[in-house]
This record gives sequence, C-alpha cells and structure tokens, in this order.
Amino acid sequence: MSESDSATLAHVIPRWLQLEHDLEALSEVYPYLKPILAPGGVFKERLKTQTQSIHWAAFVLDPISKLRVIDAEGRESAIKWILQHVEHKKEVSCSIQDFLLWQNGFTKAHISQLHIDNPVRYWQCYFDHPDHNELARLAVRIFNTIANSVASERAFSAMGLIVTKLRNRLVPAKADKLIFIYMNQRVLDRSGDILLGDWVDRPDNEQVDLEELLLSLEAEDQDQVQDDEIELDIERQALE
Repeated sequence: MSESDSATLAHVIPRWLQLEHDLEALSEVYPYLKPILAPGGVFKERLKTQTQSIHWAAFVLDPISKLRVIDAEGRESAIKWILQHVEHKKEVSCSIQDFLLWQNGFTKAHISQLHIDNPVRYWQCYFDHPDHNELARLAVRIFNTIANSVASERAFSAMGLIVTKLRNRLVPAKADKLIFIYMNQRVLDRSGDILLGDWVDRPDNEQVDLEELLLSLEAEDQDQVQDDEIELDIERQALE
C-alpha cells in the first residue's frame, strides 16, 4: 500500500494510526504486544522516526481528518510547519483555525463538501477565496506529493533493463525515450487503457492514426524547442 503510485503524504499518518489500532486489538490476544504499544515503547519511537511535520500537516489538512481525533502534538507540529512555508502567516493561521472549526467558508453547505473524499479537489474549491487561497494552494501541493521514491526507483530499474552491456552505446537522448516508452507502456497495461498495448493487433487505419498523432506531438515538441531557443537568443542579445 505504501509503495502504490497513489500513495500521497496524506496516507502516511492514517496508515500508522490504523496499524496502531490493529496492534492494540491483537494485544488483547497476545499480551507481549502491550509493552511495544506503551507510551515509551518501540511503536511510538518508530512513529516519531518514520513521520515528519509535513506528514502531520497533510493529515490535519485532509478534510476527512476532521472526522478523526487528531493528536495535539501532531496538530501543533503540523501548524508550525505550515506557517513556516507560507508568506502571510497571520492570515494562514486564521485559515487553519477556520478550517478546523468549520467556519468562515468551511461550512458543511459549501460546494467543497462534495469532494470531501478527494483533498486535492476539495482545496481547489478555495483557490479563489480571498481568505483561504494561500492555504489552499499549499494544501494542493502537499496532496499532490507522493509519499515514497518508488516511481524514481522503478525508472532506475527500467534503465538497467534497457541500458545493458550489449547496448552500452545508446546515447542519453535515445535511452531517455526508450525508458519513457517502457514506463508508460506498463502504466497503460496496468490501467487497462488501449493505446499502445495492442499496437500490432489493431487495424491498419488505427495504426496510421496513432502514428500521425505521435508525429504531431513530436512536431509540437520541436516547435516548442525552437521557440525556447529564439527566446534565449533574444534574452542573450538583450544582456549583451
């Protein structure tokens, strides 16, 4: 679960709390677990080691968490972290209090409640709110951040499969394209979407359409590169 592509920072604290709840239930059957779960036990120490203030910030800002009991120490740690990463600290502090108390825009009748199970869309509803837009933009950044490095590790694994001793003369640009195709092919196969997964089995007209689509995307990329080069030349001349 923690290595899933959809495991964001918002999932870290809830999973630790669920683990603690499950161990407490098991401790009624296996008494040797009780010292582990004690205030000075191994579990609490490991929880402090494996979690940081940003994880508590994600937990506090998750709209679902308002239905849970939030640890006072974790809440304080979360608020301090949030205020360290915003420009208008006083206004954001008020936004946090309004969010936790369901007031000044954070009401149960607000349209954001339709997305209470999706923290990104929930906070996007407050992008235009004059009092809460800064907190909303920080929250979206937090909830779009994955909780692990699995994606990059998979990319390194893919590179090891493509750049081998027998293919050690691949230039970086071509290796990058091959890795991109390999990684996205796996995503398409896993999601069930049909695009490149059954390329060979598709009718000729569909293959032609896909080829034209890929060529058009490549042309757009080349145009963008040329535009960027022109802008750099203009800036360079202006500096000279």
